[in-house]
This record gives sequence, C-alpha cells and structure tokens, in this order.
Amino acid sequence: MEFYSKSFFVALAGAILFGLVLVLKPFAGSMAWAIVLAFLLSPLQGWITRKLKGRAGVAAGILTALTPFALLTPLTMLGFAFANQARALVEYLQGRSFRLDGSFFANLEQYAVIGPAARWAREQLSVSGADIQAWLTTAAQTLLTHVASFGGGFVLSALGTLVGFFFMLFLLFFFLRDGRSMFDRGQRLIPVPEEHRDQLFHHLGSVTRGVFYGIGLTALIQGLLVSIGFAIAGLPAPIVFGVLAAV
Repeated sequence: MEFYSKSFFVALAGAILFGLVLVLKPFAGSMAWAIVLAFLLSPLQGWITRKLKGRAGVAAGILTALTPFALLTPLTMLGFAFANQARALVEYLQGRSFRLDGSFFANLEQYAVIGPAARWAREQLSVSGADIQAWLTTAAQTLLTHVASFGGGFVLSALGTLVGFFFMLFLLFFFLRDGRSMFDRGQRLIPVPEEHRDQLFHHLGSVTRGVFYGIGLTALIQGLLVSIGFAIAGLPAPIVFGVLAAV
C-alpha cells in the first residue's frame, strides 16, 4: 500500500510537471531573458535595496520600470538605422563598377606570402576577373538584402512578441525581488557541504558575470570603434559594419 501511494504521488507530480512545461513552453524565451537580466542586474538590485533600507520590492519595481527604456529604445533605434543603412549599401554596390582585371592579380603576385598562391590560381583556374567580380557583387548584394530585411524585425526577433516582452518584465520583477531566496532554497537541495556549496556558487556566479561582461563590453567597444572609423573615413554604412563587427 505504501509503495502504491508513493508511486501514485510520483506519477501525479510528473504529470503536473509535464503539464506545466507545456503551458510555459511558448514563453520559454521570455523566461530565459528574465533570468539572464535578473542575474546581470542582481548587484544593482542589491545596491538599490540597501539605499532604500531593505525595500526589495521597490528596488525591483524601479529596475523593472527602467528596463524597457534601457533595452527596447536603443534596440529599436539601432534596428531601424541598421536596416536603412543596409538598404543604402545595397543600392551603393549596385551603382558601382568594380574592376578585377589581370593587373589586379598581377599586383597580388608581387607579395611574398600570397604571391605563389595568386600565381598558381591564375595559371590553373580558368576564371576571369569579370567572373570573380560578378560573383562577389552578387554575393554581397544578396547578403546585404537579407541583412536589411532582418534589421527591420531585429527587436521582435530578439525579444519575441509584445506579449512575451511584458511577460518577461513581469517575471523580471519577481526574479529581482525574490530571486535570492528562490536560489538559496534550490541551492540547499544539492548534496554538498554548505561552506563548499557557497564557495562553488559564488565562484561560478563571479566567473559567469565576468565572462559575460568581458565579452559583451569588448564586442560593443569593437563595434563602436569600427563605426567611428568608418564615419571618419567617409565610408558607407558605418552602423552596419559596426554591428557586424560587434556580432
């Protein structure tokens, strides 16, 4: 009888868990964004909570209210600027005529490193400069056309639908307010001594946050420098190449 009772409750818990997964599956992206943002904003949440004398709910509300302005507005502006400049770059390439004739490959053969390869390609391959020019131009125009169409829906593709975005904000508030307590309760389920468990998760959290900040900030700085360099040099579509460099 005891075995039957345990089996019944295990099966019931499994069925409830399976149903819960089916219900939350359409919002998996929103939940993932909420967890990531709560993890990244947790130091700021703690600092604001201390400034507000322990009112974690107010601190979480402030951060949740500021998230759409700090996240959605820059992405929207960047997405439209990216799409417009990508379309302008396609038109620029279509209106230009690039020359890849015999003199171009002859100049490449003068360099010590790539000279032998350029000479071998000229002797062995029956491909003219006009063919290479046509291939490169067509490939560039096709790529930039897809990039331009992608840029217009950049925000929705990154954050999901509008309902999903507000659901992410809803979850973000509770993850910021109660995330520490929820994490502590789940942490106690791991069969490791408490002091080792605290050291392990503190180390993992610091490393994960440091790697994310390092990679993200490095990418943003590289993209910004590329955009500034293209703008100073007067080259077309500085935002497009800045975004591509960051990615």
